[in-house]
Amino acid sequence: MRPRSVALLISAPAWRGSGASFGKIAAGLERAGHRALLITGAAEVAARLRELRLPVEQLVLPRTGWKEVNALRQALGRFGAEIVLADTPRDLRLAAANALLRRRSLVFRYNLSGRDLPADPLSRLFWSRITAVVFQSEYARDRAYRTSPWLRHIPAHLIGNGYDGEVHRPDPDAADRARRRLSLPPERLVVLSGAALYFAKGYAVALHALARIADRRDLTYVICGAGPEQAAIEALARQLLVPAIFPGQLSPAEFRDALQAADVVLHAAPGELFPNLVGEAMASARAVVGVDSGATPEVVGRDGRAGCLVPPDDPGALADALERLLADRELRASMGREARGRILEQFPLRQMEDAYVSLCESLP
Repeated sequence: MRPRSVALLISAPAWRGSGASFGKIAAGLERAGHRALLITGAAEVAARLRELRLPVEQLVLPRTGWKEVNALRQALGRFGAEIVLADTPRDLRLAAANALLRRRSLVFRYNLSGRDLPADPLSRLFWSRITAVVFQSEYARDRAYRTSPWLRHIPAHLIGNGYDGEVHRPDPDAADRARRRLSLPPERLVVLSGAALYFAKGYAVALHALARIADRRDLTYVICGAGPEQAAIEALARQLLVPAIFPGQLSPAEFRDALQAADVVLHAAPGELFPNLVGEAMASARAVVGVDSGATPEVVGRDGRAGCLVPPDDPGALADALERLLADRELRASMGREARGRILEQFPLRQMEDAYVSLCESLP
């Protein structure tokens, strides 16, 4: 198979989710002998990808206009891109506009959890250039076909995220480092979340649940990440008297350490297409509490051994699940072992890499 040149377009403004996943895809393509170039408009995402020694080009992409289309056209031309992998409707629109000018294979990794794909005539003209669609989960596929039924006519591939068991693994030394960095005593119970700081990620439910048990447990709620609603989330934590700290957007290595310091990882976001935080926590052998919504049950499983699922928007049920885990060290350890085993069996990194390599090799 001759080497292919694949450009991966990311408009995410901050690291995590899409940036981490696209970094894995690019690394897998390069390991298989292909060429990959990650294109982003975000300085933070570009810096994180360079830390991983991946080829990156940062463009100025403030809007989705012809100036941005032309900037992308030049970048794709310099790289000699044969295939473009797009992440969001904005990425897709920029890539599809270029596909109108020069025919390239265009892969859309469906990434719409809270809105629908535009279906106006101009957008539909752009979407007609899509060669293949990748869904990260069965939930993502079902949502796409329900909200955009015309996507059924485009060849589809189901490729879940994958995790490296050597990168994400139990590490007591890492836990100690993180606790020192965050000024957390060894005996303090730690509940950790790491989704972007939007209330849509379930932070109101999480804080109301923790408020029900905070007076009974010596705990700290560590909320990692950044987002425009951070100040409001901090204010709610103070109002509810939940002992919370906000260490900001940690580097990938710092965040891996922080996961190790967590007694329980809490992800209360509903409707997730594939909860990357949950996958990383499970690979790290952490006990996880998530909501029975979106693709979270596909990742955690429903038997309760590898993670705990509660109904969305139910702070009482969430408080009960947290209380049960925080009270039982052995239960947390058992759940962590089951979680790591499930992730390494069901979602190994090599499986993800091989699937994207096979997809790109099959395209015209």
